[in-house]
Amino acid sequence: MTKTSETSAAQWQLLAKNDWGEILTLSEKKAFQRKFQIVNVFKDLVATQGVYNVSHIELAKKCKISRQLLEHHFPSRTDLVLLTYRYVFAKLQKTAADALVTKKSFLEQFKGYIDSCAEWTQSHRSDALFVIQFYAVSSTDPKLFALYNRNRLMGQERMAALLLKGQAEGLPTKRSKDQLLNYASSIQKLIIGFAVQNSVSELTKVQLDRETAELWRSTLGIVGIFKE
Repeated sequence: MTKTSETSAAQWQLLAKNDWGEILTLSEKKAFQRKFQIVNVFKDLVATQGVYNVSHIELAKKCKISRQLLEHHFPSRTDLVLLTYRYVFAKLQKTAADALVTKKSFLEQFKGYIDSCAEWTQSHRSDALFVIQFYAVSSTDPKLFALYNRNRLMGQERMAALLLKGQAEGLPTKRSKDQLLNYASSIQKLIIGFAVQNSVSELTKVQLDRETAELWRSTLGIVGIFKE
């Protein structure tokens, strides 16, 4: 990896950290209470209706505010979609990070990350459905695509860093950073596919455990060089 790409990776990581902290901090401030109320209602409506099928009139009514106040907070649909995605994505990243806090070895952290993403699709189903909708429409708007692409690349960098930790712990068969980034990209797609398949219906614990175990096996299949 070149010095330029290494610098870019560091910048992606810094942006992710700042974005996460900023959004979750703002969501707890009283001054932003109304804005995030709108975001939460919009997110739940999108889960069943789609990003572009929720009207401003319906959203304002659900929030018990005027359409004028709604448009004051969010002058455009893009503004609303962007903040909603940033908020949902920040919560997902915190969920994944919290799952790794007590885990030390690579395999514990790796499995903890995969398991937390799987559990999130059920415990935060409207969030998961919103993210799926966002990915589906991101190519239709340059601002949406820029945010999607930024988070996609940051996610690959974080996953590749975790795989590098595995190699540092002495796991067999070394791979280059670029190869690990390819693994990370495939794992991202696998997790998205899992969310698409399993967020649309409520699973029992037994079903979720079975699906999560299959996700883990599939992830190991992608990486190949690591043993359970």
